[in-house]
Amino acid sequence: MDTKSIPPLSFPRSLLYLGLPFLLMTLMFWGLAPLMDLMGVRLFITFLVALGVPLLLLFLLSFRFYRKEGHPWNRQAFLERFRLRRIRPVDWIWTIGLAAFMFGSIQLLSFTYTWIADFFPEPKILIRMFEKDPNYFMDLSLKGNWFILAGMLGFLACNVLGEEFWWRGYILPRQELVYGKWTWLVHGFLWNAFHLFMPWQQIQMLPASLALPFVAQRLRNTWPGIIAHFAVHIPFLWMLISRI
Repeated sequence: MDTKSIPPLSFPRSLLYLGLPFLLMTLMFWGLAPLMDLMGVRLFITFLVALGVPLLLLFLLSFRFYRKEGHPWNRQAFLERFRLRRIRPVDWIWTIGLAAFMFGSIQLLSFTYTWIADFFPEPKILIRMFEKDPNYFMDLSLKGNWFILAGMLGFLACNVLGEEFWWRGYILPRQELVYGKWTWLVHGFLWNAFHLFMPWQQIQMLPASLALPFVAQRLRNTWPGIIAHFAVHIPFLWMLISRI
């Protein structure tokens, strides 16, 4: 695709494209979720709505902004604009390495979650969402409850596709026209800041937040990030399946 058809994204506008989704996530997590909890809505439904809906909106917005740039509504143009290109054998090596690095760095730095929580305590609803009873998940019995797995798969689809289409598919190519080879660094810090509505993960996620855009920019392909982003959650999904 001709880069002249993609407008550059300045830093102030990058902050705007970061800030509005961040504000929505903050309002949903800190405002709507406690309200739904007070109204007696099931904790799992509250989780899916408060965190899943904003991510679904990011996915849909990426289509809206694609059209706003004036691109034709056809498959080839869409795939090229969002860099959804064929994965070469060497790309698979990068993808597997990226997934391993993301998962390993998140696990290695997991202790920093507690550090931050000591200064900025988690809300009670979040603690309840992830209580460690192996037989329950968000107040729902796991045994035979395949609805939980279906719900989490739907949430992860919104999470991965929403973030990857919006950040790597739509925003990253525009930022490259401004920052060149250092785009991944600017982009990574901004993407990490997007997660400030849950500040306990900031240190834990930073290496992964930088590695993913680095690979996406180097390969000029969004698929490795989509695959690695989803792969990081496979151990969690396997844990759910083993308990259902």
